[in-house]
Amino acid sequence: MGTFIANLALVAPAITAFFEGVLVMDEDAAVRENRLALLQGVAGLAKGVADLAQLEGF
Repeated sequence: MGTFIANLALVAPAITAFFEGVLVMDEDAAVRENRLALLQGVAGLAKGVADLAQLEGF
Protein backbone atom coordinates (compact mmCIF):
# COMPACT_ATOMS: atom_id res chain seq x y z
CA MET A 1 0.00 0.00 0.00
CA GLY A 2 2.83 2.40 0.82
CA THR A 3 4.41 1.93 -2.59
CA PHE A 4 1.07 2.56 -4.30
CA ILE A 5 0.54 5.79 -2.35
CA ALA A 6 4.10 6.94 -3.06
CA ASN A 7 3.66 6.28 -6.78
CA LEU A 8 0.26 7.96 -6.78
CA ALA A 9 1.86 11.06 -5.29
CA LEU A 10 4.31 11.08 -8.20
CA VAL A 11 1.55 11.09 -10.83
CA ALA A 12 -0.80 13.43 -8.94
CA PRO A 13 0.37 16.51 -10.90
CA ALA A 14 -0.34 14.75 -14.20
CA ILE A 15 -3.79 13.67 -13.02
CA THR A 16 -4.56 17.21 -11.87
CA ALA A 17 -3.38 18.62 -15.20
CA PHE A 18 -5.58 16.11 -17.03
CA PHE A 19 -8.72 17.23 -15.22
CA GLU A 20 -7.84 20.91 -15.54
CA GLY A 21 -7.01 20.73 -19.24
CA VAL A 22 -9.24 18.01 -20.70
CA LEU A 23 -13.00 17.99 -21.06
CA VAL A 24 -13.75 14.35 -20.29
CA MET A 25 -17.45 14.59 -21.17
CA ASP A 26 -16.76 15.87 -24.69
CA GLU A 27 -19.65 16.35 -27.12
CA ASP A 28 -18.00 13.87 -29.52
CA ALA A 29 -19.13 10.45 -28.30
CA ALA A 30 -15.97 8.68 -29.50
CA VAL A 31 -13.72 11.16 -27.71
CA ARG A 32 -15.86 10.95 -24.56
CA GLU A 33 -15.80 7.13 -24.54
CA ASN A 34 -12.03 7.09 -25.06
CA ARG A 35 -11.45 9.48 -22.17
CA LEU A 36 -13.79 7.58 -19.87
CA ALA A 37 -12.01 4.33 -20.76
CA LEU A 38 -8.69 5.97 -19.94
CA LEU A 39 -10.02 7.01 -16.53
CA GLN A 40 -11.36 3.50 -15.88
CA GLY A 41 -7.92 2.12 -16.65
CA VAL A 42 -6.28 4.52 -14.22
CA ALA A 43 -8.85 3.69 -11.54
CA GLY A 44 -8.18 -0.01 -12.16
CA LEU A 45 -4.56 0.45 -11.12
CA ALA A 46 -5.73 0.61 -7.50
CA LYS A 47 -7.71 -2.65 -7.72
CA GLY A 48 -6.72 -4.93 -4.88
CA VAL A 49 -4.90 -2.09 -3.13
CA ALA A 50 -7.52 0.57 -2.49
CA ASP A 51 -11.27 0.92 -2.94
CA LEU A 52 -11.53 4.19 -4.84
CA ALA A 53 -15.33 3.95 -4.66
CA GLN A 54 -14.96 5.14 -1.07
CA LEU A 55 -13.81 8.54 -2.34
CA GLU A 56 -16.47 11.21 -2.54
CA GLY A 57 -17.60 11.74 -6.12
CA PHE A 58 -15.86 8.67 -7.50
